[in-house]
Amino acid sequence: MGSFFVIGSKPYNNNTGDRSLSVGLNRTASDAMESLFDEALQKRYPTIQEKLMMYLPMDQVCFEALSKEGFNLAVKQIQAKTGSEIKVK
Repeated sequence: MGSFFVIGSKPYNNNTGDRSLSVGLNRTASDAMESLFDEALQKRYPTIQEKLMMYLPMDQVCFEALSKEGFNLAVKQIQAKTGSEIKVK
């Protein structure tokens, strides 16, 4: 079994359906993501990394625990590690 990654919630709109932004990954994929997050954040931003991974014992990685600034900083650091340029609002 892998981990469940909670990213946040979609903005309210006319839909009353599920607003959650989350994904469940198999163990191989979740281990790779956890390693990436550790590599990108642990040395320079240990508080952000700790908040992100605080539910890991329950197989959850939760971006919702971060402030807006912390979220954006985490995304930028992860992008820097992967060489991607995904735009985040």
